[in-house]
Formats: sequence, structure tokens, C-alpha cells
Amino acid sequence: MKHYYSRWLTATLAVMLLALPACSNSAGTNNNANAVSDGKNATNQGSTEETPTPVEKADPFGKYAEPVSYTTAIGTRPNVKFPEGNSYEDNHATRYLKENYNIETKVIWTAPAENNGLRDRLNLAIASNDIPDIFVVGDLNQLKKLVQNGMIEDVTKVYEDYASPTFKDFHSAAGNKALEDVTFDGKLMAIPNLSVQSEGHDFAWIRQDWLDKLGLQPPKTFEDLTNIARAFKTQDPDGNGKADTAGFIVGNDPRTFNLGFYANKATRLMIQNEQGEVMSGMDTPEYKAGVAQMAELYKEGLIDKEFALKDEAKNNEMIANGKAGIMQWVWWGPYYPLNETMKNDPNADWKPYAILSDDGKWYGTAKQRSWQWVVVKKGFKHPELAMKLVNINEEFELKRIPELTELWEKKVEEGGYNKFLPWPVAAAAKYEDEIERQYKLLKEALDKNDKSTLTEEFQKHFDSIQKFKTDPKNLDNWAAQRAWGDASEILTNTPKAYIEPIYLTTETTTAKSAPLDDLTKKEITAIVMGQKPISAYDEMVKAWKQQGGDQIIKEMTELLKK
Repeated sequence: MKHYYSRWLTATLAVMLLALPACSNSAGTNNNANAVSDGKNATNQGSTEETPTPVEKADPFGKYAEPVSYTTAIGTRPNVKFPEGNSYEDNHATRYLKENYNIETKVIWTAPAENNGLRDRLNLAIASNDIPDIFVVGDLNQLKKLVQNGMIEDVTKVYEDYASPTFKDFHSAAGNKALEDVTFDGKLMAIPNLSVQSEGHDFAWIRQDWLDKLGLQPPKTFEDLTNIARAFKTQDPDGNGKADTAGFIVGNDPRTFNLGFYANKATRLMIQNEQGEVMSGMDTPEYKAGVAQMAELYKEGLIDKEFALKDEAKNNEMIANGKAGIMQWVWWGPYYPLNETMKNDPNADWKPYAILSDDGKWYGTAKQRSWQWVVVKKGFKHPELAMKLVNINEEFELKRIPELTELWEKKVEEGGYNKFLPWPVAAAAKYEDEIERQYKLLKEALDKNDKSTLTEEFQKHFDSIQKFKTDPKNLDNWAAQRAWGDASEILTNTPKAYIEPIYLTTETTTAKSAPLDDLTKKEITAIVMGQKPISAYDEMVKAWKQQGGDQIIKEMTELLKK
């Protein structure tokens, strides 16, 4: 399994999640930038034409006897550096495919993956009936259009015959729901990736050395956490005689303060209420209460007075400089940015805690089941090639191609890819409970003091956790213990609950998500900072509805009916 912290840090995939505003949710692989939007279910209307039958004997990893070429499109990212002589179109991944499988990749066009650049370019290709042979779609509405226009192949037989056992196992363990999402009239029309649901929960990472110094107990509820923030703000936990440590650090978008909102079982995303009606998560008493709670924290000084001016980088500076003791972050936080504190203060220590709601459960957001779908152009002579490309990429994701793993890990200056090796086609899958599964295997090995059953990667984690007992200040040992020993245990053993958003794009979300996003961010920031009363919240919701929200609700309702 690839390092999840690297995957998140090096190439997050922007997925638009529409609530009162639109927002972003990072969750993608580091090696494919080709899918850029989102969706949920589309109208299941498939083509009636027959799929070309592959002429070769079915082999998920079979090398072609003669060169087979295909065209594709690539989503590019800004400020990416490659080793000299390499590019998105020509790199160690594409050459590996050619040398080992006789697969030749031809990139016919590129477009920026960010800000819907790739999606918009693909819309032009669809309109002109000039799509690549094999490519990744990141918007289910776009996929629906391809199906309805009869532009892509039925890959049912391809999946049955060519999907690797590993890839099939991941989907089977998830009930094959991601496959059902892209099955139209009984025909599988795309090969989907699969999310890790464990990554939808945020921890409260807390300076354990500060807790111990002030004699404080670990938190269970948000009220407990608030009391700790108050102590960190007022009781000089760093011992420098100055009132210069923060309570809560909040990014410049207060709507992302999940520790508070999730404790209230609230989300800003689009949801269905108990009656099945589509609505914004912000149009609920729970979310409004969360905003009011933030306003009180700000008034008391427990939220940085300049939070609206501080982006993630500036907040990470506070972490590194030892000026903050509570951070909202996911399970791999010890690898970055929390390790930056330790570099400056070897006596510092962070530990993870789950903040529970009043029902004793730890709430998070259910991640979109899939956000990448590989499709094949109608009439392409080798539809099985799409599945082979996905299979090979999956092997890379699982670190089963050592020569490419080595290059992936090396810095660009050393001739490597600094953990961003672009694959031309990918739809990586993982178990939805991947972290919990890996933790159980690791814990069993630690309990038996026998690492022989672990992969090479997890043998390294095993060694680091063992060394932590005698050398806890070593950053590798500390990070492994806190992430794989502590955070993963919490993920495994804490009762979890998921808020399930609606992941759909519509005509209006595409056209109006940006201004609606600006509206709600600006208004909620003003309320939190005391510039407007909490009563202004209802006016914000009303404005959101009038300026496009009602139409979004209508369009999503219609899509869900289909």
C-alpha cells in the first residue's frame, strides 16, 4: 500500500462538494490528475451496440505480441517538476508500459486539472465527437452524456475477464456499489476507482506535553476540547512567560472547522433530510448552532483574531514554531505537519483524540465512493487495454513494481519524481476500511513480535514502532507510533458515524458554485468575527436560495429520481 500521507500531500484531487457553497475535498491518488469533478448517480441508459471482443487470451497482465497504441488526455498540475527529459507525455511510467507490455501511449491533448480545466476541455471533445481512445472521466454527468450519445464501450465483459483479482477484491469488499453506480441498463460503462472511507474523520491532535504540564485530562467531547483550548490560551503552556499561544487555529474559511461542526453532527454539504428531501447542510439548526458556537469562541479569544488572514501555510508555521497546541488533521498528521514541531522542539509531543458527539459517536463525512472513471471510446479495437492499464497502475499503487517505487520516492534532484509519477490512465482502488485492516495486521505482528507476514512497507513501520520504545524522539519512530500505532487504533476501535452528502454536479452548480461559495464564506466569517449578529445567518440562507440554491435543490432532486 502506498503512503497515504504522501498521496494526500503531493497530489490531492479537487472534487467539488456542493452545499450552500461549493467546497473542495481532497482525495485522490498522486499519480493521475485526469479526473476533476464529481457526481453520484446518472440516468442508466446504455448503448445497444455490441462491444468488440478482444482477440487475445484473457490475461489481466498479458503482454501484447505486437505493439498496441492508444490515445488519451492528460490533466496537468501547476509547478510540477520532472526529472530531466521526462514529462506528462513521456516518463518512466509510459516507458514501463511500452517496454514491459508493448503498450504505446499517445497524449493528444492536455488541460489544467484544476478549476475545471480538464472537464471543460473534455466537454468540447464530447461536443465535437472527438474523444481519446481511453481516458478518465471525473464527472458522472459527463459520463452520462457519453453513455447517452453512444460514445463509449460497454466494459462488462472486459471487467469480468481482465480485472485483476486484487482490483476485484477491493470492489467486492465494498459490495460492488461503485460498479453499480456506473452500470446502465445492465451494462458496466466505466471502470471506477474506490475511496478509503477512514480518511473522512478528523482528529483533534493535541500537544500531549502541554496537557501533561498543565495537568489536564484528554478530551472526549467538544466541551472538553474547548476547556483545553482555554487553558492553552491562558496558562502559558510553553513556559515563556508570555500570552502568545493559541487556543484553536482555524483556516481562513471558518466553514472548515470540522471539530466543532461534526460534534454537532453538521455539515455544509448538500444532504437529504429524514424525509429524503434535498437540502443544504447549512440550512439546518445544527450548522447554525455551530456557527454561533464559533462566534462565542472568537469573542472569548479562543480563535485567533486574525484567522481570516491565515491560510494553511501560516497555520502550519504556528505549529512548527510551537505557538499552537490543538490542530484538526487526519490520521497521517505526524508525517506532516506535526513533525515540524518536533524538529524545533525535541521535547514536544502530539497525540490524536476523537471528539465524540452527544450520542457517543465520532462523526465524519462519507467520502465520495468514486471520483475517477476510466472509459473506452466506442469502436476502439482493444477495450481490454483500459482494464490492463488500471491493473498495472494498481500494482504500482501497492508498491509491487520496485523500480518505479524507487523513482517515485526519490527527489527530482536525484533523478526521481518526488512522489508524483504521472500515469496516463488510473483508477486506483483500496479497501474502504484500508487503514483499519492494515492496523489490525500490524498490531497482530507486533503482539507476536513477528513481522514476516507484513509487506516490506509495513515491516518498516513495525521496526519504527518497536524502536519508539527506546528512542521516542527519533522522528521516523515517533511518526510511525502516532500514526499507525495511535491514530489507526482510534480509527479501528472508536464507534464511528458518517454524514452522507450528495455528490452531484448540475448545470447550476457548475455555473454558480463560485459566487455562492463566496457569499457563504464571507457572511459566516463576518458572523464569527462579530461583525454581524447570528440573526444574519437566516438572511444568508435566504440569499443563497434566491441566488441559485433553490435551483440546485430542484436539479439534484430530479437527478436523484433518475
